[in-house]
Amino acid sequence: MRTTVDNRIIAGGLDEDPPEAPQSEKKIQKRGKQIEKKVQKLFPDWKIKMDYAWGASFGESLDNLPYIGRHPEKDRVYYLLGYGGNGTVYSMLGSHILRDLILNRPNQDAEIVKLDR
Repeated sequence: MRTTVDNRIIAGGLDEDPPEAPQSEKKIQKRGKQIEKKVQKLFPDWKIKMDYAWGASFGESLDNLPYIGRHPEKDRVYYLLGYGGNGTVYSMLGSHILRDLILNRPNQDAEIVKLDR
């Protein structure tokens, strides 16, 4: 859960196995209502009303690490694919790795997350 600048709450969860995006609008709305009820329990003095609901896939790499690096065949194309629940952290760390790759500086972490590992 987090808040927005216009005082809204963005809440999510209720992951499924397999982690595929729901295709049914009815299922998305049902999940949204379940999340709405959970948020309402957290803030019983507030009137919680869902405005939007959506579904998405949740992806993870096989080794739970991001893929970060230069495209093997295209100059000036770089990837920073921070999968899973650590995507924000990986994106921050990856920005430093990409900076170094672009500037041709050594970065010992680049080897760990390279695209062809």
